[in-house]
Amino acid sequence: MWIIIAVIVIIAILIGLGWVVLTQRQAAAQAVDFSLAKKALMDEDIATDLAAARKVALAGQALQNFQETEKIYRDLRNHRFAAIDAEINRAMQLSAGLNVWKTRKSLQSLLDQMTEAVSLQKQVVSGLESIQQENKMQRQAIDQLHGDFDDITERLTAMNNPYGPSAPALLAFLSDEEDEYQRYHELIEAGDRVKAAQKFEEVGMIAGQVLDYMQNLPILFTAFNEKYLDQINELHTSWLDLTDRGVVFAEGVLEDALSEVDDLRLQGLQAIEGLKVKEANTISTTLNQKIQDLYDLMEEEYQAYHRYFKQQERVNTEFDRVKEQNHSLLLELTYLKGRFILGHEEEDRQSSYHHDIEELVLSQQEVQRALKEGSQTYSWAVTRQENWLSILSQLDSDQVALYHQIEEFQPALQSAKEHTTAYIDQIRGVKRSLERRDLPGLPEDFLQKFFTVSDEITRLDEAVYAGEVDLDDVQRQLNIVAADFDTLKEQAHTVIVAADLAVSLLQYANRYREQNEEVAKALKVGQKLYQVDFDYDGVIQEMKPVLQEVEPGAFERLQKNQDPVLL
Repeated sequence: MWIIIAVIVIIAILIGLGWVVLTQRQAAAQAVDFSLAKKALMDEDIATDLAAARKVALAGQALQNFQETEKIYRDLRNHRFAAIDAEINRAMQLSAGLNVWKTRKSLQSLLDQMTEAVSLQKQVVSGLESIQQENKMQRQAIDQLHGDFDDITERLTAMNNPYGPSAPALLAFLSDEEDEYQRYHELIEAGDRVKAAQKFEEVGMIAGQVLDYMQNLPILFTAFNEKYLDQINELHTSWLDLTDRGVVFAEGVLEDALSEVDDLRLQGLQAIEGLKVKEANTISTTLNQKIQDLYDLMEEEYQAYHRYFKQQERVNTEFDRVKEQNHSLLLELTYLKGRFILGHEEEDRQSSYHHDIEELVLSQQEVQRALKEGSQTYSWAVTRQENWLSILSQLDSDQVALYHQIEEFQPALQSAKEHTTAYIDQIRGVKRSLERRDLPGLPEDFLQKFFTVSDEITRLDEAVYAGEVDLDDVQRQLNIVAADFDTLKEQAHTVIVAADLAVSLLQYANRYREQNEEVAKALKVGQKLYQVDFDYDGVIQEMKPVLQEVEPGAFERLQKNQDPVLL
């Protein structure tokens, strides 16, 4: 058994060794392939193409592209390829051993480096092609500019040239460019390619500036000489027209602003004359914004002019309403003052509202005078109007609230009179109800309460029928009467119930008078409490125990059989 296992293990080891040897041989072959691929990359004629591009008269963007491309190629030749050679050697060494994992890792690293090297080499090739194309296009542009020299010169010297005051400086600049262009060709013919490249760069820069001037200066000249001039004239005409219509502008604002924008326009023309395109563009941006601000200002004042008159109608309507409200309040308070005591500063409030209305009148007169004199604008007047409307709205709300408050005086007084009459009738009813009971008398505490409430009702009656009614005092007195009268009714009901029960107890106990001495004594005391002291509750307390003693349940039965009491 052990022999079979040993044979199997040996066979497995031999198979494994065979797989390792085969895999490492394949790795060695792949390393050789990478070496050949790297050699193929190095054999390309990129170095020759770079040398050719370096000899070309480069300038501008083409020069920047060349420098970037050359930097990439140097890194590729000096570092990347060297790193690839080192990794190839390492892979070859590893493939001679048995560490398959390290060998595969080295081959993967080689693959990554070769892939990146191929990508960079393609970038270099593409960059060289782009350089040639840009250089070709730049040459064509310079050659075309040279070819159009006579035509451009003719346009610059024409009477109505599109370059305006910049024409002389631009013509001189163009002549310098032509001189440099001729010098460039002389260097080419002389075979001095280094100086030719330098001169070409100078020519390219000058040509670029010339083309930039030719493209931008006519646009700027048209803007300053036509567009902005037309807008300034339009603003001036609009200003005069609006002023004739009655629109008011702040004194000196438009004159100064129009003078400032015209000065800026002239500064822009001076910048153009000196070929200062950047400065002219900055001035143009500023000028355009200031002109737009002036248009906005005129539009704002024009709209405010119309809004003022339209809004003034609303102001007048609101003003007439609050003024009429205030007059109505004055009349109503004058009438009420003869009948009521005004205890909540109603007159002071009406007077305060009247003062606010007078202040509004003065404010409107001030605005009208300022507009007539032209010392203030309609936009300012509109702001004042909006403030008036806010004040008028608050006045309307406050005066309506005050009117609602004082219009309740008469209904409140009438309601108090009705309540007073009702309380007088009710206390008389209580009195009659007690008199119908034919009681020997009433308890002292009840009588005190009765007379107190009667006096309170009398004071209430005097208050509601006074020459000048104090509604606050009437309301306080009414509240007192309402609370005390309820208590009085409860006490009257209690007295009558107790008196009826006392009578029943005395009458019922009288049947046991001869039979029970305790009942006789209690009956004697109870009769005194009833007839002399008018203490009906005392009668009940006296008779209840003895009656319960002689006849249990009699008290509860008598209490249950009492007739309901209605006042």
